[in-house]
Amino acid sequence: MVEEFSTFEDYALVLKKSLEKICHDDNMAKEDEVQIIYADPPVAFARFQQITQNGQKPGPLISFNLESIDIDNSDQLGGWKSFVSSSGTIVKAPVIAKLKYKATINAIKESQADLLSSQIMLAMPFNRPYATMLDGQWVTMISSDFASETNLEINDGEDKIVKRTCVIEIPRAYFNHPIQVNSNYIKKINAHIYSVDENLGVINENN
Repeated sequence: MVEEFSTFEDYALVLKKSLEKICHDDNMAKEDEVQIIYADPPVAFARFQQITQNGQKPGPLISFNLESIDIDNSDQLGGWKSFVSSSGTIVKAPVIAKLKYKATINAIKESQADLLSSQIMLAMPFNRPYATMLDGQWVTMISSDFASETNLEINDGEDKIVKRTCVIEIPRAYFNHPIQVNSNYIKKINAHIYSVDENLGVINENN
């Protein structure tokens, strides 16, 4: 069996690279570049909070995690289940799913959080999805449900951390089955034609 199929990790990497292209602050120094990680919000918040408690002023941190996987039967390719390719491999119809991610922006400035939220919103609107490719297949992304989750009640000795959230949806993610090799597949048939020379009593082989 040849392990050649798309996984959830592949789509997470596509989203990470897309956010890296979209989110930036030209007014920030190089050491304060936007960090983008795949992690649950509590893990990302703890990492960001630890940096601020150490007296550093970090650049914004954007985390995202997969929240839901929706498989709609009406979206599936019902015309065929599988076929055998010319190379003898068995190819099955992919499973098509809708993926929803929650993205969280952690920053120390309202202006930075506002800027990054706007960049995501303008790059991935519902009427003009962000488009890229994965293994030759188009991947589109749509952002929605922008909200502020900043804790306005700050305890003494704590730095204020600005938090914004949004939902990023991939409407059609294609998950291919592992490619299987059909051991019973006949790749080539060699045909040999034989003729008998009655006078000599020999058999001649003609390809």
